[in-house]
Amino acid sequence: MNQVLHIFRKDLRHFWKEIAISWCVLVIYVWQVKEQWNPENMFGPRYFSQLTQQFVLPLLILSWWVLLIRAIQDERLVGDRQFWVTRPYRWVELLSSKVLFVLVVIHVPLLIAQFILLKLAGFAALPYLGGLLSMHAALLALLVLPVAVIATVTSTFVRVILFGFIVVLYGIGSSWLSTLVPESALSHASEIPSAIQGIIFLLACAAVILIQYARRWTLVSRGVIVVAVVLTLLIEVATPYSALIARAYPARLETPVKIVLNPTKPEKPVMPVPPPPPKPPKKVNIAIPLLASPVNSNEVIVIQGARIDIELPDGNHWRTKWQPQWGTAGIPDSPASVSLAMPTELFDRIKSAPVKINTEFALAVFLRGEQWQLIAQDGLFPAPRFGLCTIAGQERNMILCRAPLYGSGPLVATTSSSESTCPVSAEHKPTRVITSYYWSLSDNSEPSAFISPVVEGMISFNAVGLTKEEQKDSWRFVSRLCAGTPIHFTALSFVRHTRMTTSLDGIQLSDYKMPDYYGMGADAIFYGYTIPRTR
Repeated sequence: MNQVLHIFRKDLRHFWKEIAISWCVLVIYVWQVKEQWNPENMFGPRYFSQLTQQFVLPLLILSWWVLLIRAIQDERLVGDRQFWVTRPYRWVELLSSKVLFVLVVIHVPLLIAQFILLKLAGFAALPYLGGLLSMHAALLALLVLPVAVIATVTSTFVRVILFGFIVVLYGIGSSWLSTLVPESALSHASEIPSAIQGIIFLLACAAVILIQYARRWTLVSRGVIVVAVVLTLLIEVATPYSALIARAYPARLETPVKIVLNPTKPEKPVMPVPPPPPKPPKKVNIAIPLLASPVNSNEVIVIQGARIDIELPDGNHWRTKWQPQWGTAGIPDSPASVSLAMPTELFDRIKSAPVKINTEFALAVFLRGEQWQLIAQDGLFPAPRFGLCTIAGQERNMILCRAPLYGSGPLVATTSSSESTCPVSAEHKPTRVITSYYWSLSDNSEPSAFISPVVEGMISFNAVGLTKEEQKDSWRFVSRLCAGTPIHFTALSFVRHTRMTTSLDGIQLSDYKMPDYYGMGADAIFYGYTIPRTR
């Protein structure tokens, strides 16, 4: 134990300047987080504060990495000509001193800063100590362990940078491989391979650190890294995702949601169309608008993925892989969409002929539960599951909230134009009752925070089923929030995953072709309407 403390005090003396800089950046980070809680300057100084925080947080993480690398390489583990190998150092005590250094210099100051942030945000800190410790465990696994591994198998800071460049190339290559396996994007289906990859990652990190400190077998340690990388890539590519999706989303006899074609044809793009690309694209993007209605009014159905089969005029079939789709059916005729990318040659051949489209959906089913009501107030007011909230936005159409560690969990919130307390002129007053919705379908079983313990959220309401005339005033008047406006909440609980198939007859694909310059991302604009990102 004396030797552990001796090495620890030596590291403090050697790196007190780096420690001081890291702690100063941490103080600035705490100040920045506190500043962004001010909703009055959301589009002014608060926006600038968010931009500056984007630099402060990476700088804080970089300062931790520098401290960690310098501390480990002060007793370099690569080679056999270091001064410390002639000292009576036991590897267990040397490793323990580095662990103590990380805890005292990085984790303890961060834990104190998190306590301060919780206090400044208006929450007690001690009830959330367990969640804070789990956050630190995730921080250790994601930010500390990989850098510690790199530091143990390199001899200088320059070599660390070169090794980091290789890690970046690996990340790019892994992302590219994932695009070749589109079915891996369904999060629920990829839980098993992701868990296996995580176990391999943690075991490889632990093995490299122990091998280097116990034996300093650098070639063996680097071999362990290579083997772990190859295994994770093989799992990414060779996993039978179709079988996992079938297992994760079992087909059932009941049909939880009725999905039909939206009879309203897509409008022309609201943005000016740029000149066509010099080369015709290899694929054509197609988005078919749908209307989804839950069969059981007490259920909320989330579309998480789809596999599309098109019956061609010649009797053959063209089928896609499973790919993520987004849509929430919580009320009758909820807008949804199914999108796909088809080879241009095939599209040109069948675009004018009506075809039958069979779509197999991967669904998550939620059940409505507890209900409660909240009255919006001026200033800061408490909201169950959301922490402390305040009305914000230039049009007062959203609520900004901050909560300790955890998000709101799955729920639906509604406001009604008939209950609005906002002053509206007779010209803009709705002629009928309009309900606006907010959906939150994220799980809150694990802390949503990573470094800051205060989770920021936004409740933004959107009216559904508006006419063109009503849409002009929907943001400014229909979804506006004022003091005294009641907000109705309904908790949602996850029930099951399931699969179902829907057929659409007589679809002419040319009616649903996307402009070539539009992306097919989760928030892509489709002919004037938006496909929102869901759980």
